[in-house]
Amino acid sequence: MLRRRRAPQTVEPASVTSLAKPLRAQSVNKGKVWLVFVLGAAGLFSAAVLLENNERFFPAISRANKAMAAGRKAMQARTRQQGRKPLPPGSLDRPCILPCCAAANCC
Repeated sequence: MLRRRRAPQTVEPASVTSLAKPLRAQSVNKGKVWLVFVLGAAGLFSAAVLLENNERFFPAISRANKAMAAGRKAMQARTRQQGRKPLPPGSLDRPCILPCCAAANCC
């Protein structure tokens, strides 16, 4: 047997506003909460970076980081031998493969 739904009851706006109570004052200092949040996030990030570089926990990542550093040093040594200016750290560590750059020998 199907039950009939009741029509929603409407309430006068004046009666609702008369029952409204003001909100309590916040007892928590939001500045301290944000400080804990930001410091916690920075601490988690630092811990993750330190653990990532630990060879016992993540040997593949550690080996890849060492291989990239060795490759970067080898590339800088080759550019010094060729008489070109060495690349700054964090820049593109491989030569450009565009035909226009290969013809102009700018990379």
